[in-house]
Amino acid sequence: MLLCNYQSLCEGCALYIKSDLGNLYNNSELMSIVNLHFLPFGNAHIDENQTVQCQHGPNECYLNTIEACALHEWPLEKSFAFIKCVEVGVLKKSDDDDDELKSLWNSCCEELKLDSNPIKDCYESGRGNKLLLGYGEESNAQVPPHMFVPWVTG
Repeated sequence: MLLCNYQSLCEGCALYIKSDLGNLYNNSELMSIVNLHFLPFGNAHIDENQTVQCQHGPNECYLNTIEACALHEWPLEKSFAFIKCVEVGVLKKSDDDDDELKSLWNSCCEELKLDSNPIKDCYESGRGNKLLLGYGEESNAQVPPHMFVPWVTG
């Protein structure tokens, strides 16, 4: 398994997903033998109230949760294309404006012809937060623990 621990508003993570993982994803022979697992948690931590605190603030937690929902709702082929689209958008965005982030992931759904309703429902129902907490537990259990992001093992 190739595990990629990353966070959504990290420029280095976005570049890695766009370039290195993008090249892997475009190679059907390699993708047929690689079990790719995304961990959209990065340098976040879970506080004593079981709330996720992200390195780059609430907007990063928002997009991490949206991407966690995508990984849960869609098969890897669709979720990777979506995550790559979002991360490319992160590289182009001007700031951490809430509306811009919401339109970013919705634009990716439109561009890729993906139904945004499962992601919206996952986020609004609280299921996305539970998924993110699960990714946090998985991240905290990594051996060796990650030192930076993106952290790729496999």
